[in-house]
Amino acid sequence: MNQRIPADKKAIHESIRTGLLSYGAQYLDEELTGFAIELWARICRTPGLHPRRSHAGLWAAATVHVIARMNFCYDRHEPVHITLGALCNHFAAAKNAVGLKAAEIVNTLRLSNIEPGFCRPGIADTFRTAHLPDGTQMLMSTAKKLGLMPPDA
Repeated sequence: MNQRIPADKKAIHESIRTGLLSYGAQYLDEELTGFAIELWARICRTPGLHPRRSHAGLWAAATVHVIARMNFCYDRHEPVHITLGALCNHFAAAKNAVGLKAAEIVNTLRLSNIEPGFCRPGIADTFRTAHLPDGTQMLMSTAKKLGLMPPDA
């Protein structure tokens, strides 16, 4: 995957990737850490986003923030729970700057609130709609429970 990172962004990519892996090992699970790493790689591959223009902690915190919002990690009832304050403190970034940078990432990459590939399948299925051959529409999670859609759809 690193081969697709532009040469001028490789150093910052590796630096922040290391920080994300460290944070993920401490506060996230393997799946969420993987989402953050993949989002970071996508950010580095996107021409409209310039990771070298802000400090590394801001980019790392904003990347985790985007993933945390999509996966409800700010909800205390979720198995993996973090707080925005603790996230910002870990990466030495201001909350408002993290929020603005996360919004820039979401807008530039045109991410939805529940983005496939960055969101746990169980969460995504709760919000995605299945379109059945007879024209019926229902939540993907319901369609899977009823056996109308394969479990891996």
